[in-house]
Amino acid sequence: MDYVLQFVPILWLTAIEALSLSVLAGRLDVICMCQAAFVGVGAYVTAILTTRAHLSMMIGIPMAVLVGCVFGWFFGLVTASLDKERLALATLAFQLLFSSVVVNWTAVTSGPEGISGIPQFAYPSFVLVAAMLAILLVTSFLLQRTLLGRIGDVMRESDSFAAACGFSTTAARSWHFAVGAGAASLGGALFAHRSSYIDPGSFSLGESVFLLSAVLIGGDKGWRGVLGGVALVTVIPEVLRFSPLQVLNGGQVRQVLYGVALLVVLLAGPRGVQAHA
Repeated sequence: MDYVLQFVPILWLTAIEALSLSVLAGRLDVICMCQAAFVGVGAYVTAILTTRAHLSMMIGIPMAVLVGCVFGWFFGLVTASLDKERLALATLAFQLLFSSVVVNWTAVTSGPEGISGIPQFAYPSFVLVAAMLAILLVTSFLLQRTLLGRIGDVMRESDSFAAACGFSTTAARSWHFAVGAGAASLGGALFAHRSSYIDPGSFSLGESVFLLSAVLIGGDKGWRGVLGGVALVTVIPEVLRFSPLQVLNGGQVRQVLYGVALLVVLLAGPRGVQAHA
């Protein structure tokens, strides 16, 4: 039972982070390789505010979301002129830049040692995480029906056509990045307060690839597919953790089996889990 109580909040946190990415991958058809960086922005902002400035987490978490939105909006603005292929490279560059900053700016981030002693929730973390996930699901559902969501649908097919229809693609991309980064920062802030410790390794390029794989496997056009993808990429490693093969070769067999399992899922359903829902 204790294992379930520890695992379920991780599953829900991953769902929050993947849903934040689906705003970009699903609405704009953007291959975003820096979502873990946006998650890290939220985690580090609330960690610094609550451990260095000694502010309440009720201030730290909203500030983390706000800073994440600003980062996302600015990133979307400065990359507005890039096509989708170059934008993917720009997101990769931002991820690498973020990783370098949090490792080397030791005066603020404590570098590789990370930040410990982050205040934890006074009540079971899965309650708050579940509530935030529910709010994000409703927000995602409503966003699809707003003007911003409909512009995103048009931009998914063609930025040029969206511009020809009179829509400001620069503003739309900026606000999509703002929403996606803000939601990711919320996930990062919740992660920081749940674990009470963060370090650069939690927000690496590998984490961005992990989140992107969840969205693509689930089918990036709807929240049901995203949740299905998160369940697959999160549960499969846990199942393999208890496989008798995982003790062989220093546990490397589990990583091989995980890769094979993901490849099978992608080949069996190239349009994602949602295509079979």
